[in-house]
Amino acid sequence: MLISKNIAIVGVTGQVGQVLLKILAAKNFPASQLRFVASERSAGKQIHYQNQALTVEDIASFDFSKVDLAFFAAGSEVAKHYAPIAANAGCIVIDKSSYFRMDPAVPLVVPEVNGYLLKNSPSKIFAVPNCSTIPLVMALKPLHDLAIVERVEVATYQAVSGAGIKGVQALEDEIKSFKNSDITEYDNKVPKLGFPIAFNIIPKIDDFLPSGYTKEEMKMTDETKKILSPEILVNATAVRVSVWQGHSEAVHLRTVKPLELAAATQALKDFPGIQFCEAEIPMPFTHAANNPIVWLGRLRRHPQDSAHYLSFWLTCDNLYKGAAYNALQIAEKLFDSLAKNA
Repeated sequence: MLISKNIAIVGVTGQVGQVLLKILAAKNFPASQLRFVASERSAGKQIHYQNQALTVEDIASFDFSKVDLAFFAAGSEVAKHYAPIAANAGCIVIDKSSYFRMDPAVPLVVPEVNGYLLKNSPSKIFAVPNCSTIPLVMALKPLHDLAIVERVEVATYQAVSGAGIKGVQALEDEIKSFKNSDITEYDNKVPKLGFPIAFNIIPKIDDFLPSGYTKEEMKMTDETKKILSPEILVNATAVRVSVWQGHSEAVHLRTVKPLELAAATQALKDFPGIQFCEAEIPMPFTHAANNPIVWLGRLRRHPQDSAHYLSFWLTCDNLYKGAAYNALQIAEKLFDSLAKNA
């Protein structure tokens, strides 16, 4: 039985904040009081939640000692400045930004994979992994337990909503700018994503690093190693595609121990949060959108090394399980643990 708490949502006006609200309402989450927090720009706005009109409060003057839990669905700069303030006020923080993910003192949690970190943790801050890391480690975890994953090659196909509202607007605006389906007439002013995205793919997400990899690719690498094992070799290529919502990934891995295909199939079928598809081909629009499931299919062997190599395809809603739903699961487990210890 969850303990009812006073809860704040920081960044409530953004995409993840709005999805979190929908999930809270659908689950009838036990909040004694729900408060909405955002920047000064959004302060004073009215947001409706369960037949109530709640006013957005300015984060600069918000008293975090008045709430038990704060979901941070804003950017890294907001988390950097205000999450420690909230934690020092006694508030539990669940942060979606990348700021605390690699902090050794902050648990980086996917509840199905390493939810044990939430039990009796001294930290007041808990980090939600990258929206591409979450489905990847969920798929790797049962296979790692069976045969020890030593190497992962992954290419992502990431929706524009992963770039925030500007990503969604970029795709909408660019599609409208095409005239009579003539690509040569595209009005390429200053693309919001740096490059045209409509009817296109961009093999660059975030800034390039001196290594030639992007920050997004290294997030997947570093976070996977922190969550599963520092010994795993991860090689990621992150690509933005013309999809509204739902990230997909082509994954190729090698295990230390031989792994039978039947055993791998059963392990994936049994793992919570994964929907294993045998006949279907999972796709972001037809399967993943607006639900918290990681859809996985096309499981197959490498033709030259059938004992150690596996390949598969997965897709997951980046705003649901990739962000808001994972944060809510962390809160539920934390509250459940508190209730049991009360």
